[in-house]
Amino acid sequence: MEHRVASRYAKALYQAVVPQNLLGAVDDDLTAVAALIANDLRFGPFLVNPNIAREEKAAILDRVFGDRITAVTLHFLHLLMNKRREEEIPLIAQEFSRLRREHDHVLLIDVISASELSNEHRQAIARKIQTATGKSVQAQYAVDPALIGGVKVVLDGYEIDGTLSGSLGRLRERLLLDLLKQN
Repeated sequence: MEHRVASRYAKALYQAVVPQNLLGAVDDDLTAVAALIANDLRFGPFLVNPNIAREEKAAILDRVFGDRITAVTLHFLHLLMNKRREEEIPLIAQEFSRLRREHDHVLLIDVISASELSNEHRQAIARKIQTATGKSVQAQYAVDPALIGGVKVVLDGYEIDGTLSGSLGRLRERLLLDLLKQN
């Protein structure tokens, strides 16, 4: 339910800012606000506290963000407060970023490797995926020593597993299947 609500608000904001050419600025604004909510131990709870008047919250938003974010984003935050949707801001920010990537034909990928990849390897992976998908690539990199060796790429819900631990797991499954077929 929460995701549907966040998606509706993000789509409405997206449709409002695309004609104004403010997609990037609003995305940056929402990302910054969501990060503040997640990282500031006082701001997040303050914003979602139902015992604090909306006018007081609005005044704080104006003071904190008034000269740091676009007027459209500030107005949108006020709208969310008036509709009592403050808790949805992080989800709305995520969905809005997804819409922006879709608009800009950018594919978000996660690259997980057993050890730190060199810049050369990172660029080669991004180039290969860009060539295969026809989209620009925005990559996030992580290291997981449990993979033993190789690289795993996750994109749009698909997983390309080129790791040693993945290969060993597939080999184990084939061997078990062969053993079951013999019986």
